[in-house]
Amino acid sequence: MPAKKAADGLSAAMIGVGRMGQALARNWVQDPQSAGLTSVALIDPTPSDAVIALGKHPVAVINPDPKPVDVLIMAVKPQVFPDIKAEAAKWANSKTLVMSVMAGITIKQLAEAFPGARIARCMPNTPGAIGLGVTGFCLSDNCKSIDTDRVENLLSPLGLVEGPIREEQIDALTAVSGCGPAYVFLLTEAMAAAGRKLGLSQDMSDRLARQTVIGAGALMAEDADTSAADLRRAVTSPNGVTQVALDVLMKPGGLPDVMRLACESAAKRSYDLSQE
Repeated sequence: MPAKKAADGLSAAMIGVGRMGQALARNWVQDPQSAGLTSVALIDPTPSDAVIALGKHPVAVINPDPKPVDVLIMAVKPQVFPDIKAEAAKWANSKTLVMSVMAGITIKQLAEAFPGARIARCMPNTPGAIGLGVTGFCLSDNCKSIDTDRVENLLSPLGLVEGPIREEQIDALTAVSGCGPAYVFLLTEAMAAAGRKLGLSQDMSDRLARQTVIGAGALMAEDADTSAADLRRAVTSPNGVTQVALDVLMKPGGLPDVMRLACESAAKRSYDLSQE
């Protein structure tokens, strides 16, 4: 579903402009009207060439003096947050919407760092850097209905936006979509290794596995109304080659059980990190 247009005239600041931050900021400064922004401050102690290029857009400025903005995006690594939160607080007041993409930092922790601010805790994944990601978000109790539209609109350059969800669902979302790209990369590795074991060259096996995953993903995107299970059944002939392979993958203790255990472990670790 396309994100709703947020009201124009907002000032924004982004603290931490890494790859994910750049993916957001690039779209905002190139089309500020669609983002609903009139200014974007990019805060990075050692701005890269890419960030410097972003700063050349009329609405963008790099490392200005801090002052409260309408929207503050916290995009630093979570382990850095304790050291910079006092300085970051200078960018926010009771009228600020703070959007955090820092894994493991809870709404409570953010509310303590930014007293009175409205909080959106967001969890993107790495394909967001090319606009093909998934980002889930939850909101603090003091958020307004306009904040949902605003968050959806500002996150839309990363891809699909899911929310608002309950904060207690963030760990599950992290386990599925946040960690999910690594699962797909591992599957690709395993397929390529199997091909090499069967006698294919390394280069060919790598190409076959990679393109097969890319193509299957594109097919799911093209046929979004068909479930992954139905797509699987459509390419599986009874007693055929694919069926005997799936019999191995889907037996007790096979891929579905392993994936469930992996996601449960990831969700638990995500929760534990938020409590440290």
